[in-house]
Amino acid sequence: MQVQKMVKTILNVETLPKLDDTTDSMAAAICHAHSCKFSEKL
Repeated sequence: MQVQKMVKTILNVETLPKLDDTTDSMAAAICHAHSCKFSEKL
């Protein structure tokens, strides 16, 4: 539930897909995108 809430907040959406695996995949993609931006600054 915490991951779902985080993804909803970051993406600014009211609903997410029903499958937890889908939400987990979205969270992993968000994390990767943020990691790439950070590594470019180093």
